[in-house]
Amino acid sequence: LDRLVSGSAEETIPQYHALHSQFVQQLQHEVGGRDRLHIQHQIYFAFVKHLWAIDKRDEALHRLEKLSAIVDMVSYCEGGSDGLRVQCWMELGDMKQRQSSTVAEYLTHQQQVGVLSAFKRAVIAPSCGYQAWHAWALLNFRLAEQRNETTDGMTVKVRNQKSMDIIRKHVLAAINGFVNAIMLGTKRWSASVQQDLLNLLTCLFKYGDLTDVAKAINEGTTTIMLEAWLGVLPQLLARIHIRHPAIRSVLHPLLTRLGERHPQALMYPLSVLLKSPVAERKLAAESLMNTLKSHSSSLVEE
Repeated sequence: LDRLVSGSAEETIPQYHALHSQFVQQLQHEVGGRDRLHIQHQIYFAFVKHLWAIDKRDEALHRLEKLSAIVDMVSYCEGGSDGLRVQCWMELGDMKQRQSSTVAEYLTHQQQVGVLSAFKRAVIAPSCGYQAWHAWALLNFRLAEQRNETTDGMTVKVRNQKSMDIIRKHVLAAINGFVNAIMLGTKRWSASVQQDLLNLLTCLFKYGDLTDVAKAINEGTTTIMLEAWLGVLPQLLARIHIRHPAIRSVLHPLLTRLGERHPQALMYPLSVLLKSPVAERKLAAESLMNTLKSHSSSLVEE
């Protein structure tokens, strides 16, 4: 699992050689060219999804595993479009999740390996797109939560040493996935991107004390468009009193940057927080308000 979750692309994909290129050329020759081979693969992909729809799930999975490997090899050797390649791996991962369990159930180790392998092969494609990163992030987030909720029969001491490291790796992979998904998200995926932002914040608030988690999110906040955070501003402000230094190192600089660019968005919620009966929340609000005064004094006075 470590290799799948945190390994590089070179550790995940097969090593294709000249022999594979010759095999691809032979395939294309047999069917009458590159375009005809691509069309055949698209038709076969549709056929596999039909098999799944009529409840021939084992056959669909078996055929899709073979198709995904072939399409992956052709795409790599020919340097063509990654569209069908990503679709195949994404569909394979989805099928394995749907076959093995409901969303609420735990995935076994074998199931985790199968789904992670498929989604990993999707996201290492150069032009994988929003949906692939979104699926990869959600899967790792789910596995981190799953691991966090069960001791797997281990003592607390062993769980703290072993399980927390596994959780950390899943969380870091989820953060990377959410950041990439948010960056690639468009109006078409706006509702889903909003959920990605909320899940990213959950990673911070729930796992921010784990090694490198806050650092990874901090790096992510600099690549995500600042305006995207306005949609989750209430959730950011609700946690401004958190004392943990790693979490504060992400939260307060982000709110400061938002205040510099969009001071009007923070003025009213901060003025409400200044009246909070919770001392820590009030102090944090005062600190942010003072920062606003340094560059938007006239707006603060109003």
